[in-house]
Amino acid sequence: MRKEMACLVLGLSLFVGCGGGEKVIRVTPPSITNQLRDVLEQIADAGMIDSSIEYAKELVDKVVAADPGKAGLEQSVNELERAQGKKTISKKVEEMLNILE
Repeated sequence: MRKEMACLVLGLSLFVGCGGGEKVIRVTPPSITNQLRDVLEQIADAGMIDSSIEYAKELVDKVVAADPGKAGLEQSVNELERAQGKKTISKKVEEMLNILE
């Protein structure tokens, strides 16, 4: 009886399997512009310049490469990097967000 039960459990396990294979879920990554917006908003919320400024600079380079009309972002991100104080940082971020629109 035990042997038959073990065979039944083993057989059912083989029949059912582990879920029927992998399902592919396609995810569209956010645009470079949206990524830059998010990083800039995080910087403004923090009210201080931290390592995220380096990521913002990389994203600015990509945005400008895709749209040379937004070249003003390069100077703005350098000014943002030197900005001090939450109010100054927030103002510079707001200027940059306006350029992105």
